[in-house]
Amino acid sequence: MTVSVICSAQVRVKGYYRKDGTYVRPHVRSNPDGNPYNNWSYPGNVNPYTGKVATGNPDTYLKNYRKDRGSSGRVVIPKKAISNVRAWVSANVLNVRLSPSVGSSIVGKLNYSDTVEVHGLYGNWAFVKYRYIDSYYKVNILEGYVFIKYLITR
Repeated sequence: MTVSVICSAQVRVKGYYRKDGTYVRPHVRSNPDGNPYNNWSYPGNVNPYTGKVATGNPDTYLKNYRKDRGSSGRVVIPKKAISNVRAWVSANVLNVRLSPSVGSSIVGKLNYSDTVEVHGLYGNWAFVKYRYIDSYYKVNILEGYVFIKYLITR
């Protein structure tokens, strides 16, 4: 049996003029999916077309990314900060969101039994960080808000 999978990780952008009159040439960019960690411009990621490694500070990049996304991308500070709490995901798939709201952008997904670090609580939401190794053996961190009902602590 043969299975074909088509992934659309890129988008072709036609040339256009900015408001200030500057012309932007046609180019290819990563597919917009609301996840800043898989953008080619995220520090440490490699643009597959140019081979260039994106430079910069990941924290500064994320701050600017969230600021540019408007009110739906605002960073919400947890009301109760906690540290050194590990939790496990009890749902088959758990959405990680940019802010503690069901209407907020999904920045990633966690799977059953993934271990996360809980860094704060905001009502029924937990601010978590999940460390994982990608296919290039690079350690990455997914951070955001998850509904606390789907976490187990021991």
